[in-house]
Amino acid sequence: MQLEKQMAQEREQREQLAQLKPQGWHQHPNQYAIFRYRKFCGSMLYKFSSNQETFMRRILQCFIALLGSLLFCSAALAQDKVVYHIDNAEVQATKGLRSIRNHLDVAPDTRIVVVTLAEGVDFLLEDAKDKKNPNIDYASLVSALKARGVRFEVCEITLQNRNLKKEQFNLDAEFTPSGVVRIGQLQTRENYGYIKP
Repeated sequence: MQLEKQMAQEREQREQLAQLKPQGWHQHPNQYAIFRYRKFCGSMLYKFSSNQETFMRRILQCFIALLGSLLFCSAALAQDKVVYHIDNAEVQATKGLRSIRNHLDVAPDTRIVVVTLAEGVDFLLEDAKDKKNPNIDYASLVSALKARGVRFEVCEITLQNRNLKKEQFNLDAEFTPSGVVRIGQLQTRENYGYIKP
């Protein structure tokens, strides 16, 4: 008796499925499976699609944020960066400081590092003045450029070779282990342009 009931239920289910089958289902069995899934799970699909929309919105927001940060980074990378190399203060200091001032007047966002070595460190010594024009006080010019973001770096190898001490230098001076290495790193690693006034 139970066997007959089971067989009757299976027959009813097959008849219901037969009524739901799209035409040509036997030619495309996968389409029939998809059709059955959609028919019996339609409400679940609707719920999933609304969750999927929320998920897609979040992905879009993340993509926009990523794109914005990439644009910001590319703008930062596009900033002009220049290293000024000074190795003879008597010849280069005054015209170099004037060139840096003019550079910043035209392109104020430029990042500038002045690397000094050998006799080029002399203009950064405390109370240094131009030998040709004693009215030019280097400390005030250096301070004005430092206030505009220019960095002045002194080679420590030069300090050793010339028996100079860090205390002898202007407070705006910074120190680097090797001036030549620093110039090379700024050019190759950080894409700085090179200027020797």
